[in-house]
Amino acid sequence: MRDAREALARFSTFSIPGPRGELAPFLRRLAVLVGVIVALLVAGTAGFMLTEDVSAWDGFVWTLDTIATIGSIPDPESTGGQIVKVLLIVLGVGTLFYALGRSPAT
Repeated sequence: MRDAREALARFSTFSIPGPRGELAPFLRRLAVLVGVIVALLVAGTAGFMLTEDVSAWDGFVWTLDTIATIGSIPDPESTGGQIVKVLLIVLGVGTLFYALGRSPAT
């Protein structure tokens, strides 16, 4: 089997994953990403509920609209709501960079 791997590595850019595998680090990174997005949704919903006096559903939709950078919902009226929106934009875009980044080789 070792000879087959060496031959494949010599004649191709494709390589067979090593014994450690690549699925476990990918799944860990995916789990962290999902956890961060859920935490942002919960925190943003609570933030908009407190600062803009909206229902939980409206706060959730507003948060989702902000994180996804759609921009179909008008800007918050209060300063607190605007701060929540800015934080959601920065952290939401940050999760995009985390999702697109590569984990270091182990």
